[in-house]
Amino acid sequence: NQVLNQLEPWSELKDKVVLLTGASSGIGREVCLDLDKAGCKIIAAARRVDRLEFLCSEINSLSSTGIMLAAPFELDVSSDAATIQKAVKQAWDIFGKIDVLINNAGIRSNVKTCLDLSEDEWDRVFRTNLTGAWLVSKYVCSLMRDAKRGGSVINRSLVSIQIRLVHRRSPPLYTVDLGITSLVRYLIHDSSRYVSGNIYILDSGATIPGLPIISSL
Repeated sequence: NQVLNQLEPWSELKDKVVLLTGASSGIGREVCLDLDKAGCKIIAAARRVDRLEFLCSEINSLSSTGIMLAAPFELDVSSDAATIQKAVKQAWDIFGKIDVLINNAGIRSNVKTCLDLSEDEWDRVFRTNLTGAWLVSKYVCSLMRDAKRGGSVINRSLVSIQIRLVHRRSPPLYTVDLGITSLVRYLIHDSSRYVSGNIYILDSGATIPGLPIISSL
């Protein structure tokens, strides 16, 4: 009970609009389901639209009022800046705002050692896991600033997995997560003037079955 009392009360999240990338499976899907229980409206973004539609249909079927609670949204965070900017604006227009961005999308390199890693593989991981998170954050925070709204950005960083993977010699993922940490510091410094919420790192751990969001949305 003492731990629960220290977490953000879920009852205070009602009607918050959350854009979550990488929502089609895994941690992203589970977070969407938890956000629905908390009363949030969800923009579930990913590349696999069929999975998003199934997820959102599951969430919306529980609505007693018939109001849309979750919207599927196709988004490839490895796209170029102009495409992501346009997509973020379209996502914003679904509910007329975004209160929270959760950068959850990410891929893992299949290469075991840096000596076997190709430049294309390096670029693919960085483009998705780091550059994508920066671009989506940039354009969401810009809309928050222009609308004079507060908001929060949450970046998922697998801190505990980093330690394991560095021993398994998976340099792209390890390096990217350190980059995410630096991105968080950069965003805090540059966006705190107009994004009222702080910017957090979610550490899902390597074996934790549940994922509490410890933040102030």
